[in-house]
Amino acid sequence: MFSVRKLWVVAMLAAAALVMALSSCSTAPDGPVPSNFAPIVKIVNIPAEGSHFTTSPLINWYGTDADGYIIAYEYAIVRASVVAAAVDTSNESAVREYARTQIDMPGPSSPCDPTCWIIIDVATTDSPTRQQIRLIAGNTPEDTVVQFFFVRAVDNDSTRSIIDYSVYSRNNNPPTTEIVTAPDTLFYYDLPETTLTYNGITMEWKGLDKIDFPNEADQPEFTYYYQIFGPYPHGQLDYDPETGAPNDAFVIDTTAIDKLVLTSRDTTLGGVWVKATTGRFYNLWRNEPVADTSRMGDFVLKVVARDDASAPDPTPEYRVFTAIDFKPHKNVLIFVPSFCASGPTPGEVPCFPEGAYTNLPYEIYGEDDMVEAYQRIFSQAGYPDAELIRVPRTGQSRGLSKEVYARYRVVAMLNDGSVSRLGTVHIPNMLDYMDFGGNVWLWSPAVFGGNAESLNGFQANSWQYRYFNITGEFRSFWTPSYTKKSTWPPDRTDSIPMTNEQFTGGLALNGTEFSDFKIDLERVQLSYNYLRTSARAQDTLRFRGAPNTSYFIRDIFSQPLFLFESYFGNTVPDSAKAYIKPMQGTIVAVRRDTGIWKSAVFGFSAFCTREDQAIDITRKMMTWFLN
Repeated sequence: MFSVRKLWVVAMLAAAALVMALSSCSTAPDGPVPSNFAPIVKIVNIPAEGSHFTTSPLINWYGTDADGYIIAYEYAIVRASVVAAAVDTSNESAVREYARTQIDMPGPSSPCDPTCWIIIDVATTDSPTRQQIRLIAGNTPEDTVVQFFFVRAVDNDSTRSIIDYSVYSRNNNPPTTEIVTAPDTLFYYDLPETTLTYNGITMEWKGLDKIDFPNEADQPEFTYYYQIFGPYPHGQLDYDPETGAPNDAFVIDTTAIDKLVLTSRDTTLGGVWVKATTGRFYNLWRNEPVADTSRMGDFVLKVVARDDASAPDPTPEYRVFTAIDFKPHKNVLIFVPSFCASGPTPGEVPCFPEGAYTNLPYEIYGEDDMVEAYQRIFSQAGYPDAELIRVPRTGQSRGLSKEVYARYRVVAMLNDGSVSRLGTVHIPNMLDYMDFGGNVWLWSPAVFGGNAESLNGFQANSWQYRYFNITGEFRSFWTPSYTKKSTWPPDRTDSIPMTNEQFTGGLALNGTEFSDFKIDLERVQLSYNYLRTSARAQDTLRFRGAPNTSYFIRDIFSQPLFLFESYFGNTVPDSAKAYIKPMQGTIVAVRRDTGIWKSAVFGFSAFCTREDQAIDITRKMMTWFLN
């Protein structure tokens, strides 16, 4: 019996013998390796040599490869005048050598002067030897261009054929260019880089060639050359502000290098002509000194379409648009839409001139007093330079402009009305501002206009949800029986019905920097208690809490700050259940940090909060916003 050692020796000897046997065999072919035969390409005489065209023709050729197969064809178009300036065009060898040495392969760094080879991949192209070729034409119908068409084949060993060529001519009607996008009349914000919420300023354009191609649905493929110039002082250029289209007196120096912001660029083939019909532009202020404040200027988009004959539109299309370099440099804006009511019922703030109703047995706070308190709260919280913009009732249709928003790091919108004054006119610019990193604080009863009948719900695509993470809102109100009796006759002896306001303060949630706060009931009585039909003290109401307070249903992406403290606590009396909704412990203040913007929504009155506590809340919120 062999030992393990003997078996190992035998195996090693067998392996050595096998190696020697194999080494004595050769896998090399006998004799010299045959050289590769170049493929052959020939242009078919359809269309015939010397043919003239007014549109892009179908040109035919064929290719063969004796020892392999053709993987691609390459063709190029060169003006006859260019070739004639370089070689004797009657010498076929010289013409072919010109094409081989002077025409570049495409690439980002290729100058493509006078042109580049266009590659047709046989494996991915239908009818690779029968192609519609974009012959060159002049800029006017009278300008006929004679040109060489060159073609060659490439085989599977990357060997190229001898170049074949033919001469054709073409004239053409130039195309027209149309910039489809009407610039935003509310202006654009601009950032140095795109973000999750900023993709740049989008513009769209197209070409038309209706003379050569009357059917608009059957237009040729266009290429485009675009540039942007600016910035120019806003309003300096002569254009229609509604459409951005230049007026007759419009003049722009397209040779002014200092005003050229960007130029189209084909990153694949090189050159300035691109197939894209849309552009997204940003960092428009790149050539200007860096600023630490927001600024606004006008920019000009110039687009030229080029048709299938490489003929450009002789009259470029222009659009003027306004862009704001978004760099907020002031801390806070207090924005107050008018919220008083000309014919108020209890719970509404009356509109009245200074000194009116002096015969009342008590003083009434009006909107002016509340606005002064807002400014005082922010000043005492450490922001004495807080600016205030107040929109009068006659100006409610005008929201804050994007230019105004862009000045501030935080915009605080406050009011004390019985209905939301954050109308649709304010929302679009506010949301654009937030997308760019602006911070918004809504502090108001009835923030989103919720009612006392049912929860006002917000879908996932609503701005309330996307920007404030709020899915629903409910606000306290008055019973219908009371609102119908707001002009309670003086001769009635029965008591005024009970009202359903109940907000007495906010309970701070654990883990926040806040403390509980209370409502100033004296201010409540002297703000919302106005009865326009009588001055008798006995006709006044004694509210138990601040009116119109909203509570919110939120999603998980926000942080609740305060809970509703109800006059009734956790138990509403049986006698009041018909019109009192349990609100104890519901959420009345929420904030959110998305990493792009910060937002907060408070559903109670700033004016009716004890002022020292409102100041403390403001100080802590502004620290959070500006951190």
